[in-house]
Amino acid sequence: MLDIKEKIAAIDIGGSKIDILYLGKDGYEYIKLNFGLKHKDLPSDKFSSRLDKLSKYLKDESFIYVFSVAGLDSEEDRNFWKELLSKTLKGRYFLYHDVKSALYTATLGHPGIIVIAGTGCNVYGEYNGRYAYSGNWGWRYGDDFSGYRIGRDFINHILKMYDGRVEKSTLYYDFLNFIGINEDELIPWIYKLDVESIASLVYFICPYYPYESIVKSIFKDVFRELIKSIKSVLRRLDANLKIHYTGGLFNCKYFKALFKKVLKYYSLELGAYVRYPIIGTVLLGLKNLGYDVETIKTVKLSLENYISKK
Repeated sequence: MLDIKEKIAAIDIGGSKIDILYLGKDGYEYIKLNFGLKHKDLPSDKFSSRLDKLSKYLKDESFIYVFSVAGLDSEEDRNFWKELLSKTLKGRYFLYHDVKSALYTATLGHPGIIVIAGTGCNVYGEYNGRYAYSGNWGWRYGDDFSGYRIGRDFINHILKMYDGRVEKSTLYYDFLNFIGINEDELIPWIYKLDVESIASLVYFICPYYPYESIVKSIFKDVFRELIKSIKSVLRRLDANLKIHYTGGLFNCKYFKALFKKVLKYYSLELGAYVRYPIIGTVLLGLKNLGYDVETIKTVKLSLENYISKK
């Protein structure tokens, strides 16, 4: 077993899921919760309910807790979470933006850029002591290359078909069949959707990419914004860096293939796919506790091997 003195609990909080990874003398435990906890995306009652569910996993005071949180974009956001965690936890904790944890998983602190494309999105880079973000800002005003954006634009096209602005296609009727409703139920169904549900429509949309012009058009718009964000971060850091990537959108094989193709077209260097960003959350905790790089590398390999077998 690894020579780690402390017991560490890493919690990676995203827009539609939460990963928890316990690291102790007796081994590891990996838990996945199928709900997100972005405070700016949720009504206060739903946020409180989900926080109560998460709190059940935070009761052991012998652990040092390390949080990586999506949407930690301002000092106000950071203060919100600090106040919340100080009330919820009696033990010690560290708090990071989820993009920092994801990038650290790939680079272990070396220069680089991470693209996150899931329910929300972000591009984040670090170079020579400096950092830059682009493309996030939440679903209301940003998230332009996210699952939410794809789902939202798809719904917009479905509504155009519904009200006659565009001719109804096979895709329209396939969608009604997929969600299991009649046409006269469509509008009430759509207006009950939340951010997570809209983003999850990507799993329906993705297979239509090869032969549906609507889906191709949506993806084209999304990648236009993604490249703008990557170039913005590179320009502000004044460096050519590897582009690492993570997030649920890359589970769509067409999205992943387009990502690689677009980077090649713009002569950008493809980095690593970060399958388990929760590992970076653990590693940042170890770094903060003073562990050396070789120990951190060893833990990374051990955790990758453990999670891949789950």
